[in-house]
Amino acid sequence: MDRGMAGEDNVEFLREGGRRYIVGTAKNSLRKFERELLSEDWRLVHAGLEVRITAAPGGQEVFILCRSAERRAKEQAMHERFEKRIEEGLGKIQTSCLKKKQKPVTIATRVGRLLGRNTRAAALFEVKVEADAGGFAAYGGRRWKPGESGRA
Repeated sequence: MDRGMAGEDNVEFLREGGRRYIVGTAKNSLRKFERELLSEDWRLVHAGLEVRITAAPGGQEVFILCRSAERRAKEQAMHERFEKRIEEGLGKIQTSCLKKKQKPVTIATRVGRLLGRNTRAAALFEVKVEADAGGFAAYGGRRWKPGESGRA
């Protein structure tokens, strides 16, 4: 079953009939398997694809965890693209602040829109709107860099 159809009602329907099923799940629901995901006993299925079989917390289901080197690389590239968009957007906002005096609410709104369009990387940045000689300016910087502790 596709992860888009993996609602609790559908899964309960499958359980009731004693059916055997495989359901794809969203990445964010893997938090409960963090320990298993970090373990070292993954089996290589073929080049770049590893799997691990683990029992569900209640013991009634079995989960097949999969990880792919290609998917990891794709996710990294997407994340880097979002980071670059934020950096470029903050640069444009800062440049516009130098050219024309702007209200702090206007600047904050632009920053909020920029971070909202790039939510995957938004948590990496800390942005402040501060008064300077010409009015207000937005100053943005990374909270941390990819790979450092503290990043989700």
